[in-house]
Amino acid sequence: MSRYTLEEMETTIIWNAKDKTAKIWTADPSVMRKLEKKVSEHPDQYKCVLDDQKWSAKRYEVPKKLVRFSVPRTGHSPTQAQMKALEKAMASRQNKDKKKNEN
Repeated sequence: MSRYTLEEMETTIIWNAKDKTAKIWTADPSVMRKLEKKVSEHPDQYKCVLDDQKWSAKRYEVPKKLVRFSVPRTGHSPTQAQMKALEKAMASRQNKDKKKNEN
């Protein structure tokens, strides 16, 4: 079993136009734990296809649609629940204004 420095604990995602799956190669134990949890919870989607004991690395395959590139959240962005509450309050206010104008 090899010992890696923090710089050597890499994770590489191989994403090409031909395949419907992304290949994830990792020597990072924390990434392996996360992916192993996904494999056990969703074996139809996440697959460990190589367990290289010599190099303490694993390779996984996952549908591309499950790989996310998200937008960073700012500290002041409302949550979905807050947005729904705001929409509800605005609709209520509009109804009150509409009734007031009818009288």
